[in-house]
Amino acid sequence: IYIPLDAFLMMPNISELGIALLSGGVFAVPAEFCGAEMVAAWHRDYRSNDFERAEISRSEINTVLRRALHRGLEPLLARDKVTALEPKLNPWHLRHVVTMIGHITENLGKRLSNSDIAAATGLHENYALNLFSGTMGLPIQRFVLRMRLLQARAHLIEGNDSTSRIAAVSGFRSTSQFYHQFRTAFGMPPNELRRQFSRSPF
Repeated sequence: IYIPLDAFLMMPNISELGIALLSGGVFAVPAEFCGAEMVAAWHRDYRSNDFERAEISRSEINTVLRRALHRGLEPLLARDKVTALEPKLNPWHLRHVVTMIGHITENLGKRLSNSDIAAATGLHENYALNLFSGTMGLPIQRFVLRMRLLQARAHLIEGNDSTSRIAAVSGFRSTSQFYHQFRTAFGMPPNELRRQFSRSPF
């Protein structure tokens, strides 16, 4: 199962697992928590292009991970090998990255400057920004844009708000900027994506 990193880090109540994975950990979920039939169902839901089905699948995946984390996950690699895979960033640093991600996702409709995001950690701005880009593999403002686009896409699929309203609540400064960024990211204008999902048979 592939879950985009930003979507995974936003899943509730599994921050410890997120930090462990970002530190180079490799784990297996017990087979009884995640059988082949369940994985096949998640795949069908994802491929259905039905937003509600996809959301239910994400919720179920989150529950499986929470249950596995509560039970206790053993690393697949020996401890010395896991240590060798760990980046220079330690869990304390990674918690700051998760804090910045949380601040971003909770304030997408507002102006988000680098200094505002870094301030959520209490660290020096340049240090916080370097932590973020080094961990996530992209600059912080590109991550903000990605999250705004994902939020806008969700609003288009599940709601009836106008595109101008969706652009505003997702933090875009103008409708024209929203259209340009959306088409660049998804290969079609917002209204076309909405039409495609409205024709879904599910």
